[in-house]
Order: sequence, then C-alpha cells, then structure tokens
Amino acid sequence: MALRIGLALVVLGSIVWLAIPAAPLLSASAAEAAGLATVLFIVAEVTFWGGVALAGKDAWTTVRSNPWRQLPAALWAAFRDGRTTA
Repeated sequence: MALRIGLALVVLGSIVWLAIPAAPLLSASAAEAAGLATVLFIVAEVTFWGGVALAGKDAWTTVRSNPWRQLPAALWAAFRDGRTTA
C-alpha cells in the first residue's frame, strides 16, 4: 500500500511542478503570483519527497532491475499490483 501511495505522490508532485510556471499567467498581482508560486513550490517538494520516502526500496528495486525503456511499464505494474516486479 505504501508503494502505491508513494508512486501516486511522486506523480502528483511532478504535476504540481508543471503548474508553477502558470502562476504568473493568472490575472493576479505580482505579489499574489509570487505567493502562489511559492506555495506550489513547497507543495510540490513535500509531495514528491514524501512519495519517494513512501515508495522507497520497493520502487528503487523496480528501477534498478529494469532497462530504461521498460521502466514506465514496470512502475505502472508495481503501482497496479502494489508490489515490485523484480
């Protein structure tokens, strides 16, 4: 279960990272956009590293045991099954 939650948090943190450049494009003042970008930065870092900590050794085992072209499918299988594929 921790593997699934960890991988989901890593993906969520990556998506939040992609939202940071959109903060200045909103119709808000510069101070509000800077504040929003700061909050998004903190949320992205906490979710990403929290996910890495939860996924931990299981995800690392999957990464190390698969070639890079097969890695997305192996990580998806680990997420779907809740255990490593090694």
